[in-house]
Amino acid sequence: MIPPFGLLVARQRSGTGALGSLLDWRNHPQFYYLGEIFHPDGLGDRHNYFTHLRDYVREDPLNALAQNAPQNFRRFLATFAGEGRTLLPDVKYDSLHSLNGPWHAPLARPWLLEFARAEGAPIIHLTRRNLLEVFVSGLLAAANQVWHTVDAAEVTIRSAVVDIPKLLRFIDGMQRERQVIEQWLDGHQPLVALDYQEMFDAQGLLASERADEIARAFGVDPLAQRRPSLVKQAPWSLTESIRNYDEVAKALAGTPHAWMLAGDGPPTTRPTPATKGLPVQKFVFQNSTITINGHSVTMHSITAPWGEDDNLLGAIRQGAFDEPKSLAYWLFLMEGAPQNGMVIDVGAYTGLYALLTARARPDLLSIAFEPSAVTFGRLIYNIQLNGFNPRIVPCHLAAWNREEILTLPHRYGFFSLCSGEKISQTQAVDHTETVKAVPLDAILQPARLDYLNAPQLAAIAKRPVVAVKIDVEGVEPEVLEGARHVIAAHRPAFICEALDAEAQNRLQTFFTSVGYAVEPIADERNVLAMPEDRYGGFARAFAAWAARNGTAATIGGHVIEDSRFETEL
Repeated sequence: MIPPFGLLVARQRSGTGALGSLLDWRNHPQFYYLGEIFHPDGLGDRHNYFTHLRDYVREDPLNALAQNAPQNFRRFLATFAGEGRTLLPDVKYDSLHSLNGPWHAPLARPWLLEFARAEGAPIIHLTRRNLLEVFVSGLLAAANQVWHTVDAAEVTIRSAVVDIPKLLRFIDGMQRERQVIEQWLDGHQPLVALDYQEMFDAQGLLASERADEIARAFGVDPLAQRRPSLVKQAPWSLTESIRNYDEVAKALAGTPHAWMLAGDGPPTTRPTPATKGLPVQKFVFQNSTITINGHSVTMHSITAPWGEDDNLLGAIRQGAFDEPKSLAYWLFLMEGAPQNGMVIDVGAYTGLYALLTARARPDLLSIAFEPSAVTFGRLIYNIQLNGFNPRIVPCHLAAWNREEILTLPHRYGFFSLCSGEKISQTQAVDHTETVKAVPLDAILQPARLDYLNAPQLAAIAKRPVVAVKIDVEGVEPEVLEGARHVIAAHRPAFICEALDAEAQNRLQTFFTSVGYAVEPIADERNVLAMPEDRYGGFARAFAAWAARNGTAATIGGHVIEDSRFETEL
């Protein structure tokens, strides 16, 4: 099971050590700071990814291949699940490539950032825009061979000579580097963007506004401890730390970098040439082809200035989709389903499972539950885009243990597709939505539900329920309680999300009570549940199927270029 996690992304000498010391269990019981997990000198450290990768490769040399990096990283994170805290790996810009798959385009968003986006993991992007200070800090750290310290007395060399041509090349390169990183992070939510100059107040404490912003993004208690354990190594004044300060000042005078000499941060606003006017913001409407084990469907997305709204599609196109084994099980279940059966997709989102079912088995009927109005609209559009209108019945309802009116909190704006949102929201809420909730057992009742009461569905209760997928961010047991009659009458297979060990235990308890066997799906946050009397035969049949098709589905995707349509603001 993957524990909750976020990322601290920065370049070296940006203050990550100081911030990380505050976001560790010693100072905040809900955080577990891992340090630089990709540091090449960290081999042997329990918190270093490469320490674990070495063990994985010893187990199976194929784990060294780039295509296995995602499963290796999930396994690495799962190592710390027992901590019961939110993990915070520190990842430097020049380590972001460490998990990229084969044929990864040089300027494409790294797999790690796609994975974080797909998981809804918060990211803290820490910058230090005064690159003169960064350069000098690096010189002094190298001269002292001290990179982090809690005792300023360890730093004996307090000034250095700056190589001016090297400084100018450094500033130019780092500014271009930061622009690429900011482009990659554009649209990520939750994102906390901090700069070194604004991180600490006059007393050396983490600024209260920044501390509150971090707590909101991670959904944790306020940061009570705001004084970092590490100390600044370089003198506060650049005139003290740069021996040839006058030469440096002369070289930077009249350039866009002159403000760095003051050491108090860049201008808060930068003039825009009148001839250029306001920056243009684009909205891109596009379709993507998604192919899973040879079955292709088309799905729509909108890319706004803050990013692509359906992060599932971006994850698939970048090879970061994290449920390939669940999809393999689902496809196997669909291939073996009886003629004219029915499947139920609870928490359908934009329809991947339902669309795949309709493509693989046109005779099966999919009932897709999606409570979020905006996401439901995209589900409808994707159904129509593929011509699956008769094969998928979309229901703008929440599945629950009883009929009830629920309040669904949304973390983001009105037009967000709301992946990963849940009824029991602990993070900051942007707005709420009132939704009708119903038990799945209502499908079997003579008085049919909204959406299922269309004349063409009069015989719906006669269809055998073959399989149910439930992805509702932690309230899967409540949904199952409302499906006891469906379970008793049809004994369907289930694929259910289990976000953590507690959720898995709750699912195990429920399924055991109804005579089901439960199998956690390796390296994923899902479990498979099957009636005990059928599980042995199912496992043998799936093993034979997987020998031909693989235990994980083969997933790929690309944008249909001639479908792209742009508008400008």
